[in-house]
Amino acid sequence: GLEGTQQTDSCEMDPASELEAKDKMDEWGLSVVGWYHSHPTFKPNPSQKDIENQENYQALFHDKEAKTAPFVAFIFSPYDIRLPSKKSAVECWTVKGNEPMRTRTKNTGGPNQLPSEDTKQAMSELIDNISTNERIQLTELWRPFTYLNGLEPEGGPCTKLAKLRGAL
Repeated sequence: GLEGTQQTDSCEMDPASELEAKDKMDEWGLSVVGWYHSHPTFKPNPSQKDIENQENYQALFHDKEAKTAPFVAFIFSPYDIRLPSKKSAVECWTVKGNEPMRTRTKNTGGPNQLPSEDTKQAMSELIDNISTNERIQLTELWRPFTYLNGLEPEGGPCTKLAKLRGAL
């Protein structure tokens, strides 16, 4: 296979981080309606652990009175070098009968729609709270080509910043 496409089957969220996120959401008066994670360098197909986690979250966050089901899951694949373009691969899904069920999402914006001021502010606050050594170096090379035409690489080198901008 292509170098950089290795897949690991299991990642877990740090329990302390999960509690910290929950406390912050409670503080801000927000409700959990889903979760997301990434498979940074491989396809966004749900693993068995993803399916088990989603089943647990659906049961935990189901509120019959508020009718907040379904609880959705997203998997993003931003840096799989097999992507045909700069756009990240995304799967949105729920679980029914221990099987992942893809969910169709309505595209409410376009690639040129700018984020709201609230979104910009929230993103800025998140970035400010990440230490420098945890940040991605956006000038690093993502892959030595821009597009895949079938299996043929095309275009010049693509940095992580160019990839990010192309995915928006």
